[in-house]
Amino acid sequence: MSWESELFEAYSFPFARRAYTLEVSEALLSSGAKTLALDLAPGATSLDLFDLVDVVDEWDELHLTIRIGEDEAPPPAGLWLQVLCADTRIESVSPVSDPQVRCSLSIADLRGTALVRVLGVCTSSVGPRAGLVVADSAGVLVRLDAPREPFGSGLRTQWDRDFFVSRSIPGALACVDFPPDEEPCLYLNSGIEDFQSLLASKMSSGPIAATRQLLLDQIEVDTWFALGRQATAQMYSEDANPGDPLLEDADLADGWQGLALGRIATLVALGKGESGRAAVAERFIEASAHEEMRGRLASSVSRNRGLADRVRRLAQALGRTQRDAS
Repeated sequence: MSWESELFEAYSFPFARRAYTLEVSEALLSSGAKTLALDLAPGATSLDLFDLVDVVDEWDELHLTIRIGEDEAPPPAGLWLQVLCADTRIESVSPVSDPQVRCSLSIADLRGTALVRVLGVCTSSVGPRAGLVVADSAGVLVRLDAPREPFGSGLRTQWDRDFFVSRSIPGALACVDFPPDEEPCLYLNSGIEDFQSLLASKMSSGPIAATRQLLLDQIEVDTWFALGRQATAQMYSEDANPGDPLLEDADLADGWQGLALGRIATLVALGKGESGRAAVAERFIEASAHEEMRGRLASSVSRNRGLADRVRRLAQALGRTQRDAS
């Protein structure tokens, strides 16, 4: 299940059945007098704004025209249009009186992914069912930002709720698992309240962005450290005498083990190739050097993030300049 599905599952209604269908027939972005009609596939049920426009934040509002279809026998209920945004925790509900509804979403109020759906609410004035949500629709997903892979595409990453039962570390943010004959997997603890929505947030400033970056830095350092220790244990013999040069397992040099040690060697400036991997392994073998390695990794993660931020801001500025010139 995707993180979007898990997030919006929290907003489900236990007595509602899926009785309506939605599709977007028109989508229009506006900013002052400027408008842009978006090119949609027939029967669209999702919009990836980050693919349709260069810079989403340059626009003020997204205007949607949504057609509502019915199941064979929808329950008698009044229709309401609901808009949810997991990142900003914004929710709005408005009555619907026509099978083709128009709604406007403020871009400034949205981050990450927004969900638009129809709810059928019992309108009976008597009995306990009055006001009960008895039907709903699948949601139209409006994605404002590209999916974020906090640790890049080189490491398999999954969410896991079972940190208390299966790992006995309920408060840990993440851990790396090393299944036999498979590549490592980084598990993130979805049992921590709001952790998923925090990591998925695209806010670039303020306390949410600062907290997210602090957690990402901590997880990244811990992940590199875990990968380095495990790779060292698999690539180098424990029988080597102190002072003897380390001999690596050549069969693992091109596997994840060699790639991880090589990347760490680059991050902490300990050389390249076989000599760099051996220099890193020596520090993982020697317990007294672990604190030094953590410090080196933390400094490198922080330094590289600062460079990445500066490159991103420069690219955005260049993009705006080119559009203004045209």
